[in-house]
Amino acid sequence: MVNKTLCWSGRLLCLLTVLLLFSGCGEERASKEDPQKPPWPEQGAPDALHALAEDLLAYQSALGRLPNDLALLDRSGLISGGPYAAKGYAYHPTGIGVLKDGWRVMVADEQLRQPDRLWCVVRPPVRVSGRPGLRVAQIPLDELRAAAATAGGGASP
Repeated sequence: MVNKTLCWSGRLLCLLTVLLLFSGCGEERASKEDPQKPPWPEQGAPDALHALAEDLLAYQSALGRLPNDLALLDRSGLISGGPYAAKGYAYHPTGIGVLKDGWRVMVADEQLRQPDRLWCVVRPPVRVSGRPGLRVAQIPLDELRAAAATAGGGASP
């Protein structure tokens, strides 16, 4: 009798453990949707900025750092798009400024300006493995100005 009770207790414990594991996995799967999605629009982003973001990441992967300027990226032989130096992009390897929630603006494209927004290449506050290291998003000008001011840049986009 005691042996049967232990057997059922063991099965119940095993079942509860499995249920707990699966319920945790479901939450984890839901939270892995895209935790690094920027809080700004990404739809309709220019292909040239996507290519620049990919080329910056390729450079960083190959050399362990971002280029000091876009001319250096152009001369690297690692680009699939470009050339970029003559396009008038604002770029800085450590970022032009830090936006809300720690997003860092790496490149701003004033050529494709909307009345109140600029297309930018941004870096998420934390790099999650398997997620894009750089994203292209439309950033409001007031946020860009505030980020540039806090970074010490007085010039407004």
